[in-house]
Amino acid sequence: MSESTGEGVGYSPGRIAANMGWLSGGNALSMLLSAAYGVALARLMGPVLFGDYVYVTSLQAIAAPLAVFGLYPILVREMSNRPQERASLVGSALVLFFLFSFVTMLVLLVAAWFFVREQHFYISLCILSLSLIGGAVTNGAGPAFVASEKMQYRALLDILRSILLPLLVLPVLVLVRRLDAIMGAIVIASFVGSGIAYLLLLRVIGRPIMKWDWKSWMFLLGQSSPIFATAMLMAGFDRVDVLVLRSARGAAVCGQYRAVYQILAIMKKFTGSLGTALLPTIFKSAGQDPSRHDRIYRFVSRLTWAGFLWLALCISLTAQPLTQLMYGKEFVAAAPAVALLAWCIPFIAVTFMISNFFTAVRKQHYLIHVWTITLGTNIAANLVLTYRFGIMGAAASMVMSSVALCASQQWLAHSRLGLRAEWSKLLVLAVSCGIAFGISRALFLESPVLCVLAATVIYLASAFAMGGLGRQEIVLLRKVVTRR
Repeated sequence: MSESTGEGVGYSPGRIAANMGWLSGGNALSMLLSAAYGVALARLMGPVLFGDYVYVTSLQAIAAPLAVFGLYPILVREMSNRPQERASLVGSALVLFFLFSFVTMLVLLVAAWFFVREQHFYISLCILSLSLIGGAVTNGAGPAFVASEKMQYRALLDILRSILLPLLVLPVLVLVRRLDAIMGAIVIASFVGSGIAYLLLLRVIGRPIMKWDWKSWMFLLGQSSPIFATAMLMAGFDRVDVLVLRSARGAAVCGQYRAVYQILAIMKKFTGSLGTALLPTIFKSAGQDPSRHDRIYRFVSRLTWAGFLWLALCISLTAQPLTQLMYGKEFVAAAPAVALLAWCIPFIAVTFMISNFFTAVRKQHYLIHVWTITLGTNIAANLVLTYRFGIMGAAASMVMSSVALCASQQWLAHSRLGLRAEWSKLLVLAVSCGIAFGISRALFLESPVLCVLAATVIYLASAFAMGGLGRQEIVLLRKVVTRR
């Protein structure tokens, strides 16, 4: 099989392009809706109320991985390899998701009873915790859509959820402006979303066979426990800055920072979805022809690094006007943090995309080491920098921990899995990005559109001239757009 054509089992750029096309197209709309919703929340709430909102949702987010227990990629892998058992696997997973959601809710409320002193925060957290149960069916439906390679249903589900939240939450915010009422609207949206997910699930695989299957549960939980531990570390990594910044500088500064942080959060969600599109291809190639893993790994790493470097470049160059346009004058003080946070995007994107290679060869426990190093770096950096420098300290901590995340995972992928990244091309792409950033800043272009266009042309010209990009990337981009 030649790398350019991709013909053969387990590595088909056409199949990858089709899956990525559906999810990237669906998630483009989902991202726009999520961005508009986040911006509307921040603008309507203001920095102080938004800081309180972020604090409560962060407490739940830290505990939320327990509700899914890392089952998503394991279910995709098993359903991809055992298509005839999908109905029973989904049914077993749904029962597990309901049980773990209920346990998570109890653990969260008991822990909050001791650590959350403000009564209105505790009441809001009690209400919000019900959304864990409301999202159980959605958590079970997602892997079935991906394993069946029905990415259009996964994309549709993301879009519908992105529509439901603003439809239910924003009117409540305008009329009531109470934190507990807002959390109630989020809970209703989660239950409605699960109902829609179940209807789509019936269309894809039929009625799930829900039963008590201890043998299947023990196997799934044994396989997913390393991913669960990794997810808990990831949740801490993503939310520790909220706890430190709110304690150090108050709700208003925390609200400003997390409002602009939504730009990074949306990019992380988008990266996760693109990585999901690769799951069937990676898992099937691992079971049928492991030798192709290295080739897919190099290709995915290079393409992800190239695309998200460009995105970071554009966001960093236009941070000031972008922040003012999206959030208004109340949040413009956080614009320098946006310019700095943008450079987290390529490191996190590469990490999320290639983490699936560990799961495919049943080496997901190595990810625990990666995220332990990352969380330790993030906590230490936040304790040192955030207390002293506020918003910029929190942004710098995120950049440092993102670099540590990507570097440690790349080292493990090379040393434990034998996967080799194309370092020369990745370095060329980074240099091309630096050249584009420097020249664009030196031109002093007042128009953000002209600045982005100039940076894009310089970046692509440098990358193609120095060999960082080539014909294969152009071919794949065409297939993504046409979904062929």
